Amino acid sequence: MPGKHPVILLLFILAGIGAGKEVTIISAGPNAPDTLYLSRNAAALQQVPLDGVATWIASPVPIRDETGALVTTRLASGRLCRLPTGEDGADIGQTIVPYSLGRWRPTHEIPPEHIAPAIADLGAVEFDRFDSNFIHCLLGNGGHAMNWFDDELWRIICHNIGAIARVAKQGGCRGILIDPQAYSYSMWSYPILTETSGRTFTYRRGNKAYYEGRTFAQVEAMVRQRGREFAGAVNAEFADPIVMFFRAAGLAVLQLGDPRWDSIGQTDFGLILPFLDGMLEGSTDET
Repeated sequence: MPGKHPVILLLFILAGIGAGKEVTIISAGPNAPDTLYLSRNAAALQQVPLDGVATWIASPVPIRDETGALVTTRLASGRLCRLPTGEDGADIGQTIVPYSLGRWRPTHEIPPEHIAPAIADLGAVEFDRFDSNFIHCLLGNGGHAMNWFDDELWRIICHNIGAIARVAKQGGCRGILIDPQAYSYSMWSYPILTETSGRTFTYRRGNKAYYEGRTFAQVEAMVRQRGREFAGAVNAEFADPIVMFFRAAGLAVLQLGDPRWDSIGQTDFGLILPFLDGMLEGSTDET
């Protein structure tokens, strides 16, 4: 429905996550407060019986869509104005790891001046109830087909996740919440990346030229390497974060129960497994 977004409550029953608590509950989703709104309304927001939120990094500059229309116009309170469609705005521009200025545009580094205000906003707030805040980021929302073998692209991606980790660390957050869902171009499906799936997509496609002559095993090995690099970039800024995913290995394994696929390598999320293996190899023991 226009103007309606789901509220996602995440419950963590893991030792050590909640500072002595057995259960930690945080709110996440497209309508979660970004860092600007959170900093201006922390006292009121903490009246809600939660342990924290997965906040977005607020953009300090106006963000426009491909048509040039503003998508981050704000009210005096810091809340985003409602869009002409009737939906509430969602300022996630500085929290997309493969950050670009629109679909089909190249991936860019998130500049330091675009995250500095978020660090300042979070640092200016004394959180009482909210002792388990996270920075929410999107990994699967790139503006073009994923090339796991492009060193420059992955240098930029690692720069960006490092910038996001810096906000989490310097802003006093517990860590990062990663959404790996492919909202635009697929990252995790070997058949889609190599355009051998037999399915037709308008934009969630791959680019077979990137993978000419490359076997699944070769792509899998490179994805694992990128996972190590990704984790290293996080730890370079934040030595002991909690890193969580909305969905990860479980989805790939679940897809094996679907008769359309007979191996992990054929599923839409199969390549997330070597990426996670690489992250485990590349991260600190405290992560």
